[in-house]
Amino acid sequence: MMLGIKCPMVAVIIACLSSGPVVADTSSDYNTAIKLAELLRSGRDVISSYQALINDPDTADNGLDGDALVRQVRAVFELRAGETFDLEGASRATGRCSTS
Repeated sequence: MMLGIKCPMVAVIIACLSSGPVVADTSSDYNTAIKLAELLRSGRDVISSYQALINDPDTADNGLDGDALVRQVRAVFELRAGETFDLEGASRATGRCSTS
């Protein structure tokens, strides 16, 4: 069950981080790092809000499948960052995620 929850988040992280060498001296890289940190915080907060249900062995369906997790993390990220997160905009060639 946990593997299904973690897979979308892991895919997002890998897509954002697999862009090649990290050069931390540009404002674009800094902004990407800030957005990625906010995305990770958003994911952590969504998982935390479901923690009691996740830990409950008597709850077969906690309502947090992969699609629900991605949907809720996007909503929290967009609320906090003030911009949309487009996972579909991640380029396999560059590995960069786009935000608009």
